[in-house]
Amino acid sequence: MTELPSNVIDLQDEDEYANVLIYGDSGIGKTVFGGSDDDVLFVAPEDNGTLSAKRFGSTAKKWKIQGWKDIVAAYEWLYSLDTIPFNWVVLDSLTEMQDMCMRQVLAEAYELNPGRDPDTPLIQDWTPYYNRFQRLVKAFNSLPVNVLYTALQQDEENDEGDKVVLPMMQGKGTQYAKKVASWMTSFGHMRVARKKGEVIDGEQQWEEFRVIQWRSSKTVMAKDRTRCLEPRTMNKSLRDVRELIEAGPRPVPAPGRVVPKKSTRNAVRSNGKDENPMSLVTVPATEDEE
Repeated sequence: MTELPSNVIDLQDEDEYANVLIYGDSGIGKTVFGGSDDDVLFVAPEDNGTLSAKRFGSTAKKWKIQGWKDIVAAYEWLYSLDTIPFNWVVLDSLTEMQDMCMRQVLAEAYELNPGRDPDTPLIQDWTPYYNRFQRLVKAFNSLPVNVLYTALQQDEENDEGDKVVLPMMQGKGTQYAKKVASWMTSFGHMRVARKKGEVIDGEQQWEEFRVIQWRSSKTVMAKDRTRCLEPRTMNKSLRDVRELIEAGPRPVPAPGRVVPKKSTRNAVRSNGKDENPMSLVTVPATEDEE
């Protein structure tokens, strides 16, 4: 038998760590979600953004970030460890990380040429900016730990004129956003949905909860390589998501005839009404989620 090089391994022996991106509107709950597991380290370019996670009782730790060099220092410390003592490293957010990267590039350019505008990128600044940002994100992705990124969302039109929601990434139209998303194990869009609650004083009450869509559709960009999260998760914490990933994909049904479920119309009647085990949940699904 041919002896294989030491860097050739069986896929089943490979360590599994997830690199996950959650994107959505400001205030939707991305940071609270990021702090909702045990042993979380926030690498937080948005310095005041973690206040919401703190108020919700997060036990996470935080590496305070003032600029791009601090993000690099956080990575170098994590890389130096034999064992990383966290379930997740959370970079909150990629959108602010990009701004810090560009500010660093402009500061270095200004040092070389004090006569230029320190706040306006020139054409020669964009290549080092893209390359530096890409290199650090891929470096975090290669760490032996789960990594969660957050980002704002942007809306673009597709060729048919429909609105498409995707992560907000600066540069090259939507191509850079798609490129960054392609580096992730999974990425999903977070939104708020509503569920019918009690009727109080004749008024219908509604409960709000958060949905993360993990399957791409005509109007939402998403992906789930883990095969554990799609098409969507509802009101799940980061701990829930980690446990779903660690449990592995649900088994695929064996081929053959599927026995139809018993219709609720033929359910056993109780007090003259059909028993329906499903509560009414109104989740605004996209067209091809339905």
